[in-house]
Amino acid sequence: MNNITFKTITDLATAEEIWRELSPSARLTDDWAYRYTYYKFFNYPLFFFTAFEDEKAVGVLPLQWNSDSNVLQFFGGSHMEDNQMYVKPGYESLKAALIKQIDRPALLEWMTDDIPGIPNVQIQEYKYEFPLSKITSIDDYLERYWNAKPRQNLRAQLRKLHEQNIKVEYNVFSDFDLMVELNKMRFGEESGFLRPHRLEFFKEIMTLFPMQIISISLNGKKVSIGMSIFYKGTYVGLNSGTDSSINGLGKFLILQKMTQALSLGATLYDARSENLGWKEAFHFDKRPLYSLEIK
Repeated sequence: MNNITFKTITDLATAEEIWRELSPSARLTDDWAYRYTYYKFFNYPLFFFTAFEDEKAVGVLPLQWNSDSNVLQFFGGSHMEDNQMYVKPGYESLKAALIKQIDRPALLEWMTDDIPGIPNVQIQEYKYEFPLSKITSIDDYLERYWNAKPRQNLRAQLRKLHEQNIKVEYNVFSDFDLMVELNKMRFGEESGFLRPHRLEFFKEIMTLFPMQIISISLNGKKVSIGMSIFYKGTYVGLNSGTDSSINGLGKFLILQKMTQALSLGATLYDARSENLGWKEAFHFDKRPLYSLEIK
């Protein structure tokens, strides 16, 4: 590496150009359109700390200044996962140097890397994923990953659901509003849909990415609706709304999502972060996500 210089990019057009040049676009959250769709509702000042070699971008730490919280955060906001610095192969050592460009309070969350050479990086949470490439069907999954007793209990719950005239529908996009209401009923004030502009974000995302909706009815009444995105071989499970009073219904929805993912040819199920009481029970793999606070 020769003639490395650092600049802070603040204009949107240049920031997008650098992002598109350096991002691998391997994950949904690597996609500029996904992040920008949420960013534009707030339009916070950009701070893309960028490393250049001979005037060519070779690394970027893409941040925004949250003027409501007075802190730097990753571009797109605090609910984005798998945040990272994008560097060209062979320039990984620039990551610590990019962090050192930060000149004001920062809260860097949900990062994929622990950034060697930077102190105080901590495990924030765990990300849960399942390698769908290792199974051929849901029956195969249950036989290989679930012990006999839990598997028997699950199948007993599923039989009771099927006795109630269960019906599964796919991509009834008009069910989005009902999903939101079921989610609010389930989580109350903790519902993610109560966050500013969250509804507008998802409604626009539905027009930009291959959104998948699963609707489940019992005895003619819709009681569970789940939303996901299929992106470059990965099935990303997003929000859902489920009547939690119905035993086994949430598990049934997850199995339906996995079934749909397999039918789409997905090789990975991305269940996002936090166990939420079910992901470890479903034997999903987990990997750490990191955070760093700079005061």
